Amino acid sequence: WTKIRDYKEDRYANWTPNKSGQYAIKVNVKDKNSNLELDGKVEKTFTVASSATNPGKAKIQTYDIMEGSKYITTNKLELSKLYTIKGYASSENGVLYEFWVKDVSAGVWTKIRDYKEDRYANWTPSKPGQYIIKVNVNDKNSNLELDGKVEKTFIVTTKGVNPGKAKIQTYDIMLGNKYITDTKLDLNKTYTIKGYASSNNGVLYEFWIKDVRKGNWVKIRDYKEDRLATFSVSNQSNYIIKVNVKDKYSLNSVDSYVEKNFIIGDLIKTIVLDAGHGGKDSGALSSKATGYLHEADIVQKITLKLGNMLKKEGYNVIYTRDKVDNYNYPSITQNLEDRINVANSIKADLFMSIHADSADSSSANGYGSHYSSYRPNLDNSGIYSDDEGISYDRTPCDAALKSKLLSQIIVNEFSSLGTSNRGTRDHNLYVTKWANMPSVLVETGFVSNDIEVRKLNSDSYQNQIAQKLYNSVVKLFSI
Repeated sequence: WTKIRDYKEDRYANWTPNKSGQYAIKVNVKDKNSNLELDGKVEKTFTVASSATNPGKAKIQTYDIMEGSKYITTNKLELSKLYTIKGYASSENGVLYEFWVKDVSAGVWTKIRDYKEDRYANWTPSKPGQYIIKVNVNDKNSNLELDGKVEKTFIVTTKGVNPGKAKIQTYDIMLGNKYITDTKLDLNKTYTIKGYASSNNGVLYEFWIKDVRKGNWVKIRDYKEDRLATFSVSNQSNYIIKVNVKDKYSLNSVDSYVEKNFIIGDLIKTIVLDAGHGGKDSGALSSKATGYLHEADIVQKITLKLGNMLKKEGYNVIYTRDKVDNYNYPSITQNLEDRINVANSIKADLFMSIHADSADSSSANGYGSHYSSYRPNLDNSGIYSDDEGISYDRTPCDAALKSKLLSQIIVNEFSSLGTSNRGTRDHNLYVTKWANMPSVLVETGFVSNDIEVRKLNSDSYQNQIAQKLYNSVVKLFSI
């Protein structure tokens, strides 16, 4: 810094640059009677160039660490030794170098030296630990904060100390002094994450959070020795919170980690998923040529895949197979009643039963969706019956209307699967008729068709079906 003029009441001062380059001009002020060195200041950066000179852009290739004339070829440095950092960069008007160091355990950057044309800077580590050394470069006439940079990580140890490997056991979530024992957290509250890990030389902790719906990780806090970090979330979703750990002297990005899932905010909806048949009832059976595949096994896999997709988006998913004894029941009707009671008893927002079809003809194929306009638990006006004794409702209730809508959405979604669309049907299936909420029964394909059942039994096709059903649910709840 060069003083242009000492303190005066005159607000004006003159300056003539005598060489090109980057300059910071600073004006200090203080009260006329002040005893302080200054009361306030303003700094601005300017580039001085000849009329033929344009700011270029500096490019840094790398830097070296030296001890005297010896180049350091590892990432290990020793405590209290004097090291020289040597930068390598180029630019059309000349290069300015700036040097920084970060103590990873404290999470603090310290400037070693401000911008100069000198490519060398000295640094002596005063305590052991992990450090990041950064060299910024700028063109001599650049107005930018920096044109380029290089960062490298080093471990500073006392002689004879070797990096260990940190191992994390778990972490807790706390609200104040209270430990949270479930996976449900509230919006806009400040929670504390407390990690538990061990290592030979001490542990560094790093904290991350992921909004599953958006799919992006956000760092809560960089590596430090402090095992505690705080966070707060304002958007309702399903989240994953991850704690990374590494040894204080480790050069790894992470030695070990723990992830846990949390729902933050109110659950979006409660959905009961009913995998058809199961237990002592295998459902439809495929041919000998296809290995006697069971409908119950196929639809269970699809149901679980769908459930996982919904859970990731914050939906509360209940499986009937987790709630109903499918081995000991007096009648099929009783078993179906038990299934629908799972949804009715908790006032679920949706009931979906997933099946696969069967027919005498081995060529029958395709998908369909069933619903009931007749809802005797909800609405008994406008009821009529056809010649086969199936009841319908001319003035269907809201749950019935949404069931019809969902059925249509499902067959529309399935249209890209490359098999026959058998449409939607309104008739008195037990689990759609007696549900107190929107309800559908989906036929995903034919077990009796050898070609189709092989597809139904494949992991990739099950994923496609689950995705189509997931899309349908999301569309229903967005209307």
